[in-house]
Amino acid sequence: MSTENRGWSGTQVAVAFAIGALAGAAVSWLMTTPAGQRRRERVRAAVQGAVERTRGTGEDLRAALRRATDAARVAWDESRRENDPPA
Repeated sequence: MSTENRGWSGTQVAVAFAIGALAGAAVSWLMTTPAGQRRRERVRAAVQGAVERTRGTGEDLRAALRRATDAARVAWDESRRENDPPA
């Protein structure tokens, strides 16, 4: 006998309803005029500011990783030279 649940639980329905209500409220909040226009402009400016602040992050991380890798390689080589028995 299978006790497989094929439906949605009450919690899942409540969460889905809450998410839908929040999304609808957000769209309504942004689309009302003229206050919505100002809100949209503020949101757009905030997103553009965040994009500009994070634009160079990838390059910075790659450069830091390169420096760390080079330093680790140098430390490894020095450690091997110090600990290798003379030939």
